Amino acid sequence: MLLQNADDLFVRETVALHHSLAFSMGQSLLQNGLFQRGKVNLA
Repeated sequence: MLLQNADDLFVRETVALHHSLAFSMGQSLLQNGLFQRGKVNLA
């Protein structure tokens, strides 16, 4: 039972970490894309 709980906690933390990493990567990709698009429009 204790091992199962520890495993669930580990999985939850891993999933949460993955989501936060994916979110921050998506945000920076979005900002880079908007910046590059703006640069092209200005040129």
